[in-house]
Amino acid sequence: MKDFNRRWSIKKNESSKEAFLKFRNGVFNIFQELHPYLDSEDILAFCAYFGIHAKMVNHLYNLEASPENVWNKLREDISEIQLYESLEVLGGLKRDNVHGYGKNLFYNKLQQLINFSTLNIAITQTNTKDIVLYPKGEEVLDEDLVNTIFSFLKALSNKHYVEALQFYQAKKYEKSAESIRRSLEEFLREKLNNSK
Repeated sequence: MKDFNRRWSIKKNESSKEAFLKFRNGVFNIFQELHPYLDSEDILAFCAYFGIHAKMVNHLYNLEASPENVWNKLREDISEIQLYESLEVLGGLKRDNVHGYGKNLFYNKLQQLINFSTLNIAITQTNTKDIVLYPKGEEVLDEDLVNTIFSFLKALSNKHYVEALQFYQAKKYEKSAESIRRSLEEFLREKLNNSK
């Protein structure tokens, strides 16, 4: 849509609040489509992360966590960063299931929503298919410094790199630099097969 607007010289004077509300409505639409495929285990993990008392429902003689737990969190009057955190937690928990719903589908739908948005947000996927949201920068730098790196990092170095991006997003630059250093250290340790 950005190319369309540029071609037709359409200037959007959308405030950041309006852009956030549109994005949040898009998240609601995605969740409305995909929430039947969330399993109870992931809903309970989501509730545990946010300290939510999980509402349980009876389903075929089993107690299961209700998707309403996630709905209620997404509907809260939360900040932009808190919404991104909720989405990242969902993207990190969801495992592929027999219904065809999985991390790739969730990622693709979020990516499309982000592409339509004017918010300062970008998305990538780790090699374990977890979703990572981060502040959008220059497109070339995002591709080279974020997306490409996730394609070759292993578990521990990947974890530190994700932490570095999260600290950077929270404007905790010293902690971000420390996590980058730890990521590089773990990467080199893995590459050189060094246990020290």
